[in-house]
Amino acid sequence: MSDVILNVRSDFPCLGQQEQGKPLTYLDSAATALKPTRVIDALTQHYAFESANVHRGVHPLSEKATAAFERSRETVRSHLNAASTREIIFTSGGSESNNLAIKGVAEAYADKGRHIITSAVEHPAVTEVCQNLQS
Repeated sequence: MSDVILNVRSDFPCLGQQEQGKPLTYLDSAATALKPTRVIDALTQHYAFESANVHRGVHPLSEKATAAFERSRETVRSHLNAASTREIIFTSGGSESNNLAIKGVAEAYADKGRHIITSAVEHPAVTEVCQNLQS
């Protein structure tokens, strides 16, 4: 394996395992993405020291959680070169992200017509949202 692949693999503890005498290969990322050590460490930090509702409390733990949440929004904004953190929306997963994007585009172009063209291989989560827009 190349050094680049080994470096990336080393970021993911799960990939340090072997199956049938060979390095684990994980191809089910569409269902559950493996987490790199940095994400695991951040989650551990949150659950151990900052576990509180974001934007909902006035106590110190909630304020810590809110500050960490907003720092992460700024990090994403910076990586994506977005103009503002108001452009960064966190969702619970890919399906919710697709739903928001599809509904937003449909709303923005509502005056152009009532057709959305998709491919024959679209995921049901996409086609269902498109079909529900008809109601």
